[in-house]
Amino acid sequence: MRQGRTGSVRLSPSTWSSLGREKGSALVKPLILASTSRFRAAVLERLGVAFRCQAPDFAEDDPGGLSPVELAQAFARGKARSISGEGLVIGADQVLEFEGRVLRKPHGLEGAAQQLHELAGRSHTLHSALAVWDPERGRLEEGVTSVQLTVRPLTLEQATLYVGLDQPLGSVGGYTYEQRGIGLFTRMAGGDDSAVLGLPLIELVHLLERHGWDLLAAWREPK
Repeated sequence: MRQGRTGSVRLSPSTWSSLGREKGSALVKPLILASTSRFRAAVLERLGVAFRCQAPDFAEDDPGGLSPVELAQAFARGKARSISGEGLVIGADQVLEFEGRVLRKPHGLEGAAQQLHELAGRSHTLHSALAVWDPERGRLEEGVTSVQLTVRPLTLEQATLYVGLDQPLGSVGGYTYEQRGIGLFTRMAGGDDSAVLGLPLIELVHLLERHGWDLLAAWREPK
């Protein structure tokens, strides 16, 4: 993902700096997504607002002793706080909890198929954490959206077939919900399907509003 992307519109320096001006009583600050994930960027594009992507300077090292929710929050917070400058920085992280433990990203396609097969016929929970950081004011707002998913029964051969098609390398659970993976599930319990994609938009708008950021004012901004 190249920096300066907002849908198919590339932001010029003058446009970027103009996004921080006041609109009546609402402040429309520039948005920075602390991620290089094309999937998260595609989700954020659904809001129809300008943003740019920047790689966070943060190592996802598990300190131990944290619950799955706390771990997701710590990583989202660390990513957001690793970026400074003008604007509101959005950090996001997702942790998969299965039978009381955290599943890590599988190694290679064979590992992905084995992990997916382990989840088959059972339920797991995705904890999608958000942290919105204002470096200028030193203010942080954060939240977590959890979604429970049930995977259809699958043989290892079927799991291997799917993995060979979607190639979910680097995806915990061994699936990519954004592609064919949505067909692997029999049930989803949660109020925001964008949380499955790693960027819960309903919670994000809520956190931005707590910073005084106004979505409707952002929609009035010229692109």
